[in-house]
Amino acid sequence: MYVKSLIEKYPDVEVRVFRGGENVGVNPKINNMIPAYKASKYSLLLVSDSGIKMKEDTLSDMVLAMKENVGLVHQMPYTCDGAGLPSTLEKVYFGTFHARIYLTSDLFGVNCATGMSALMRKELLDNAGGFQAFGCYLAEDFFFAKAILEQNYKLAISTQPAAQNSGNASVSSFQNRISRWIKLRSAMVPHTALLEPFSECMLSGALAALSSYILFRTDPICFYLVHILVWFISDWILIHIVQVKIRNVFFCP
Repeated sequence: MYVKSLIEKYPDVEVRVFRGGENVGVNPKINNMIPAYKASKYSLLLVSDSGIKMKEDTLSDMVLAMKENVGLVHQMPYTCDGAGLPSTLEKVYFGTFHARIYLTSDLFGVNCATGMSALMRKELLDNAGGFQAFGCYLAEDFFFAKAILEQNYKLAISTQPAAQNSGNASVSSFQNRISRWIKLRSAMVPHTALLEPFSECMLSGALAALSSYILFRTDPICFYLVHILVWFISDWILIHIVQVKIRNVFFCP
């Protein structure tokens, strides 16, 4: 009904609604998008999950980031404001650990794109075999970006975060989601699973304290406590920046 009301509100905009899909692989998301992909006729494609809350100018912002040498523009995942422990867990995770890894990976040109909201050049996807070529992957977003990078195009992050607006948040669903992502990363890029613990506060702090003691004979306990304090302050600054950014974009209920 909501989509129908939008079509009636903007009669001059060409719109088609697709129901069902085609079985081209193990990825149900790709299967659902195949008919729309085949019917698409413009140079840019937006893949956006239904749980992402977007502002009126979000698409324009992503298009502006699509420079000549950019093949994919993605949004950094974050969450809308919500009440309760599950929403707090999601906000802290996506606003600190995930944001830190996401932005650092983008800074060094590492493939970190997520498929919950991504704008891509259709020509580059066609060159890689179209959507159907990615039906054999569960993590289609990683391989979308990989195929685009292999064609000597870059990835870019939109200035607006992807506001996940889940209506049924729970601790168990959050835990299952994180576990699923860990399994996917371990299967696709196993070296990251081995290196990831070293990016955590406690282990990296312990190793740094030990190294400082061996090299400079500093107090390891004092070094470790200062490290944790600085880490927490840095995380607070990061989540504050992301939170202020998303509230400036729109108010999430």
